[in-house]
Amino acid sequence: YGDIESYAEGLLVLREDLRDPVLRARGAAWKAALSKVLADCFAGIPGMPQDIGLLMASHWQGSLLWWSFGPEMELTAYVEHSLKRFVAAITATSARTAAGPM
Repeated sequence: YGDIESYAEGLLVLREDLRDPVLRARGAAWKAALSKVLADCFAGIPGMPQDIGLLMASHWQGSLLWWSFGPEMELTAYVEHSLKRFVAAITATSARTAAGPM
């Protein structure tokens, strides 16, 4: 992704991609494929939400946006930290759910 200027430039490209139905369809196919691959990574963990792959991808994309408003930290470090916190939270929640009421 690079620095904030590179990231912002990429958003301009995304804007154009969203206007093109063929590129938009390609993005939708990427979303489905990526969500499945991510969901497969959580397959052995009891209590995971059925749409965990999409949740993970959404968190990743959201972390990019939130980073852009205050890009003090290096981007990949920020996203990695954010995703690790997300996984820790979702797995802790699913473990509590799987354990049942206390």
